[in-house]
Amino acid sequence: MQQEPASQKIHGSAAEALIVALFFLSGTCSLVYQIAWVRLLVPTFGMSVLAVSTVLTSFMAGLALGSALFGRLVDRGGRVLRTYAILELGIGLFALLLPFVLGGMEDLYTELYRFSGGSRSLFFLMRFVLIFGVLLIPTTLMGATLPVLSKWAVRRISQVGWSVGRLYAVNTFGAAFGCVLAAFYLMEQLGVRGTTYVAAAGNLAIAAVAFLLSLKRDDPVTVATAPAASEALEKLTASPLPRRLTGFILWGFAASGFAALGYEVVWTRLLSVILRLTTTQSLSIILITFLFGLALGGAAGARLVDRWANPFGAFGRIELLLGLFGLGSVAAFAAIPRVLVWLGSLASWQGHMLRLLAASFVVMLLPTFLMGLLFPVVAKLHAPELRSLGRKIGNIYAANTAGAILGAFVTGFVLIPVIGTQRTIQSLAAVNIAVGAAALLLDPHARRRSRWTLAVLALPILLLALLPPSSFVVDLFGTAGGKVIYHDEDTAGTVTVQEYDAGLRVLRVNGAGEVPTDLESLRTFRLLGSLPMLLHPDPQDVLVVAFGGGITLAAVEMLEPRKIEVVELVPGVVGAAPLFAEHNNEVFSRLGTERLELIDDDGRNHLLRTERRYDVIVVDATHPGTSDSWVLYTEEFYRLCKQRLKPGGIIAPWLPLHGLTEQDYRTIVRTFLKVFPHTSVWLTPGYSVMLGTGSPLKIDYEQLQRRLGSDDVRASLAEVELGDPASYLAALALEEEGVARYVGPGAINTDNLPLISLGDRMRTGTGSGVPVLVSLVPYAYAHGHTSVGHATESELADARQRLRARRHAFLGSVALRLGDRERALAQAKQALAIDAREVEAGRILGRLEAAVAGE
Repeated sequence: MQQEPASQKIHGSAAEALIVALFFLSGTCSLVYQIAWVRLLVPTFGMSVLAVSTVLTSFMAGLALGSALFGRLVDRGGRVLRTYAILELGIGLFALLLPFVLGGMEDLYTELYRFSGGSRSLFFLMRFVLIFGVLLIPTTLMGATLPVLSKWAVRRISQVGWSVGRLYAVNTFGAAFGCVLAAFYLMEQLGVRGTTYVAAAGNLAIAAVAFLLSLKRDDPVTVATAPAASEALEKLTASPLPRRLTGFILWGFAASGFAALGYEVVWTRLLSVILRLTTTQSLSIILITFLFGLALGGAAGARLVDRWANPFGAFGRIELLLGLFGLGSVAAFAAIPRVLVWLGSLASWQGHMLRLLAASFVVMLLPTFLMGLLFPVVAKLHAPELRSLGRKIGNIYAANTAGAILGAFVTGFVLIPVIGTQRTIQSLAAVNIAVGAAALLLDPHARRRSRWTLAVLALPILLLALLPPSSFVVDLFGTAGGKVIYHDEDTAGTVTVQEYDAGLRVLRVNGAGEVPTDLESLRTFRLLGSLPMLLHPDPQDVLVVAFGGGITLAAVEMLEPRKIEVVELVPGVVGAAPLFAEHNNEVFSRLGTERLELIDDDGRNHLLRTERRYDVIVVDATHPGTSDSWVLYTEEFYRLCKQRLKPGGIIAPWLPLHGLTEQDYRTIVRTFLKVFPHTSVWLTPGYSVMLGTGSPLKIDYEQLQRRLGSDDVRASLAEVELGDPASYLAALALEEEGVARYVGPGAINTDNLPLISLGDRMRTGTGSGVPVLVSLVPYAYAHGHTSVGHATESELADARQRLRARRHAFLGSVALRLGDRERALAQAKQALAIDAREVEAGRILGRLEAAVAGE
């Protein structure tokens, strides 16, 4: 038997190791693109779930198409490494162009919207098809890389499990690393385009190295493969599957892909609710865990599968275990709160990430390990000869990813909305169990008795999957405490309403609190809705972005404009409105009337497509740090709002104090100020409202007094201590000059570099809003109501007296939050000495008395 020279062995080994390293980097670049492209498309679709669905579907479809197409082409011969270099070159070049291509499609979107006749579903479908077609080009090239490199790497057909499994594992480990790199470093430092350019540079570097390697040796199979006689012996000793079982393996692996992506969708939804995951970085933990489990399973399978005497039977057993662990994931979710308690209180950002990672591992590590284990097993079963290796690997990769596409779509858009989360998990588990049981029945190497024994054992597991769902999922949604009195699951999100002691209710979307009914929140909702309506000379056409609990909308409506449009993307939020009827004046019953129009869309896309102009725009968005709402806090969004305002129009966006650093808060206000140079900031004890006007703010005291004189308006605002002009004006914390001094020069929040949505690590200890409040101390309430006009001397003196009292109450509130009781007491007493009507100072004294009594 002829032996290959030692020098060739060493050279081949070094080249192989380098190629494997390149494939790791290729996986890294792919996931960097996925995260960057999702971020690039969130402003287009208005919410991350639609952007993720579009990018994920494009990725999966491209992987399927590329693997199937190039798997066939590579079997025809030619330079394998050079082909791989060309693929990587194409990915890199297209990625460089993509931001410009998508940015140039804005006008086309508008034309599509007009063509759709305003139908959101049709517009979404057309926009999806357009973007899908664009992304399909680079993702098809990505999909081609695995079958092409498999053709290069597999030297003997007996080693196909090891060779292909190793490539799959290395590429997936690279993907997990890419997720970490993009979510926790690149996006934050370089923005969307910079991150894309870094990944593109990686692809171009891979292409260059692969091309240089191809000049030295482009087909290690001809060098390192055993001689012809040995290869013939391998063919004789191999036992390929019958054609019917080959087809079954493909269909079974497609079904497994369906279940795998379905699990990812539903697990992400549940973990988001339980752990209150709303930011890009926290949600990335789930994807990292999923990819790590896949990679770990692929690596283990690569080591083991070539040693197994019956890989077909192993396929069936793995599918059964997947179904069992899928069902068990429900119990794993129940264990998460105990796991978090066991980990203890980890106050740091790193500690928080550790808790999320631990919870994700509890649910996903074992099942994703089994999913990764399947790939080398199926490669071993489906690729009986080297001659057709590329086509076979392409076929199994295409089948699995095609199933994954369908699984992600059906789970998110059909199963969860129609049958609910728990039944969805059971259905996905039933798919795995059915495939596993069928494989055990068809196993040609199993004895009849053992075959039927294993199949019968699968029956009770299948029956367990079909049991009626319990209230388990609703109980999970109640982990924030309180009684769940409303629960709605939809593609756009899971909405719950919890009721607590003393009648407090909180509406949550995917676990995040959006609409609490405590006094501070109610005051803010009514201030937000009424403020621009009271100050505008004649507010007739109004847009309210986000329905919430309908409380802000009701505050707008009570000033009786001619037309109100309210834009809401999550149907379950609107469905919960009757539960807040006490606070929203039963506004739900008037939706759909000529005067009050509900628009099923996101605010940004509605503003982009509509030709209407508004006197007032109210933006009641969720927290700017979330994975969706950051698009409503960027310079681009504020400019879009400005374009849609009539001359003299007013915009009022809500801005929280909690969960933001001092730098975050200044950045948002600075961004708003850049677009609306005439900006003021209005404060309640827990939140703030930015007010943008077309000219310097001039508050007509007579107009304010007249509009507050309406019985309904006065009664509603008096409930939240805003019922008279002096009390209302006391909410004005920063006039225009104060805003400019407060923000100073600095960064701007943009679509390309949305600083606010990427700064999780800096926000430890910001939950109470103390850092922002402390930063406002030198500036808040330091003006003299210079913007107030048409007031008598006594009226103006009364307003200024309330303002001085409010400043001392504000300083006392900050001191109390900082634990300085002595200063808090002094400031509260000073506030009441100036104006006995300052109720916030009275509340400070009450809290101090309660604290002393409790010691």
